[in-house]
Amino acid sequence: MTVPEIADEQGESQSDSFYYNAEFYDIYTSKYMIDPTDTRIYFDQLRASHRQPIVLDVATGTGRIIKGLIEHATQVGHDWSQTTLIGLDNSAPMLDRARKSILAPKAGNLTWMLGSAFELEAALTGMPLPVSAVDLLILSFGTITHFTVAGQGQQFFNQVAKVLRPGSGRAAVSFYRSFEKTGQPVRLPGPADTGRIPSQQRPGITYQEVLLETNTLDDVYKESRQITVRDHDTVLEQNVVTTECGLWTEEMVKRMTDVAGLRGLYQVVLPTELIWVFERS
Repeated sequence: MTVPEIADEQGESQSDSFYYNAEFYDIYTSKYMIDPTDTRIYFDQLRASHRQPIVLDVATGTGRIIKGLIEHATQVGHDWSQTTLIGLDNSAPMLDRARKSILAPKAGNLTWMLGSAFELEAALTGMPLPVSAVDLLILSFGTITHFTVAGQGQQFFNQVAKVLRPGSGRAAVSFYRSFEKTGQPVRLPGPADTGRIPSQQRPGITYQEVLLETNTLDDVYKESRQITVRDHDTVLEQNVVTTECGLWTEEMVKRMTDVAGLRGLYQVVLPTELIWVFERS
């Protein structure tokens, strides 16, 4: 989907603004927040899955996980001919960047789809070639930690149970460790001031992110940061981005997955996240 160009008051096209946000997301997360070993864990799940696997990367963003799967597969000569990759996200600009920057693996099938993590069944059955079940579902980078509205977690797990293939399907869900076991919040990774980070594709463009404030209310940690986009020394735009992370306990997860009809198989612990693998009960 092409992002329409809608001029704002400063004369900057809205598509440029979306592009800046998507590119900075890529640069910042890869530099400060992501453990690169996570894609290897998901690839190992892929290799152990159904012989003609359908992989659904939920909240794919700019496609980092799918790109990582393709890179790992290329390194080991993995045969993509029977594999279907689906990247789903609720942000058209993120998907647009993913579509432009990631090529489908040779002989493989790659689809980018606009949709919600809370309506997976509808998204899959509404595809041009409807999908009734997936063999590997991925929710990476602690995205579930941002489901802080009451009922969202349960709704997501209910949808996971509906779209996983019975028996062999697996869901790998990452929980960002935004709270210690004591329940006390820790600041999200990343410096208080990044300094100017150069664009990887637009000469002269730089990004700078500055931490503005943090606070904790009940079990939700909130962090606000200001992102400044410059063309050399000229400020093009400034945006304030607020991120919320909720406290997820093992008891909460077990309760929700039991209701949904899912069973936890095992966990993989990384420095900043925990990946929990589930199957249908």
